[in-house]
Amino acid sequence: MIEHGGCRGHRLRQRLSVTAERSWFSVKAEYTGVGDSFRRFVMQPNSSEVEGKNIMLTLRPMPSFSVGGSYQNIYQPLIEAKTVVHGSVSNIFASGNVLGARLGGSFYHSQVAGQSSQGITVSGSYRLSSHVETTVGYFSSHSEHGAWQGSTTASIRETITSRFKLLQTLTRSAGQTNLMFGGDLILKRAIIGVDHQTIYLPFAGGGFKQVLSVNLRLRPFGQLELAGNTVVSPEGKLQYTASAGDYLYLTGSGSSGDRGAAMAFSDHVVRGCVTDESGNPIAGAALHVDDVIAYTDSEGTFLVRMKKARTYSFKVALDEFVTPSSYEVVSAPKEVKAESENTAHEVKVVLRQITKASRPTHNPQISQNVPPASPAQ
Repeated sequence: MIEHGGCRGHRLRQRLSVTAERSWFSVKAEYTGVGDSFRRFVMQPNSSEVEGKNIMLTLRPMPSFSVGGSYQNIYQPLIEAKTVVHGSVSNIFASGNVLGARLGGSFYHSQVAGQSSQGITVSGSYRLSSHVETTVGYFSSHSEHGAWQGSTTASIRETITSRFKLLQTLTRSAGQTNLMFGGDLILKRAIIGVDHQTIYLPFAGGGFKQVLSVNLRLRPFGQLELAGNTVVSPEGKLQYTASAGDYLYLTGSGSSGDRGAAMAFSDHVVRGCVTDESGNPIAGAALHVDDVIAYTDSEGTFLVRMKKARTYSFKVALDEFVTPSSYEVVSAPKEVKAESENTAHEVKVVLRQITKASRPTHNPQISQNVPPASPAQ
């Protein structure tokens, strides 16, 4: 894969990756060649660029337990300093289910600009009922010549209705105790989400930081969608992003004599619904149908038009959700079939909401939500 980007010199970014996966293990190795002049046209918030050799290995000796490790070479353009900083991050993680509770932990070691730092996370979550989940997490880190500094978080996430979820988070750090509120509100034309995240920042001293995440999606009319959210840069600074998008369908027919033949409107669709285990719809879920991406609406439904009536690969893209809440897959098909719109069967996907502290990731990018463990498959 070759990516072209750059505000300076239009440098190319070459990336070669290999992935192998079985029921009891998965491994991903890649090599990325990129120079300091490389810049993306669209910057990716909450993540640093990878370079050189990178690898991640996950072992699943049993369905309810997983363990693994990763090594990444990274670099980060520092806009204000007008320079590029290089570094590396090693990560060892484990997670499992014990007596109905989900437990996990991670160890991080980062080396940035000749300075090293370490971080440890331990977390546990337990679902008291179908509507209430509790989570406790501990985070500790220290720089090369500094003392260990820790913080503790405890949260309760409650589903009040199918359209309103309340989050209460208690944090204890540096001798101070704070109580914060958040949650998700789903309206007919808007989705509002407020969450609290703990992120690891190797480019900002290698420590953990508690941040507030705000996500807003508006659909004022038709398929026009406006979105805005807060993100934290790898340097630890709060930033804001905004976007707008729409769908344009062209219909009609034309002969070879027409100067501008119109595009055909395909009747082959993949449609479905994404819910949690209680049947509540999940908005903003990202789904890959072959090489096409779709997002669920406020009712948790999605529809993708495909060129041919055949079977396509299907994947729930957890890292691409446009909602501050985090989920893991309970059930989802690996393949779906595009059928006539009038007779198409509904694809059903069930997810389970988890806390940011225990959010799984297949490629733990730096300064994203800290994953103390990879998911138990």
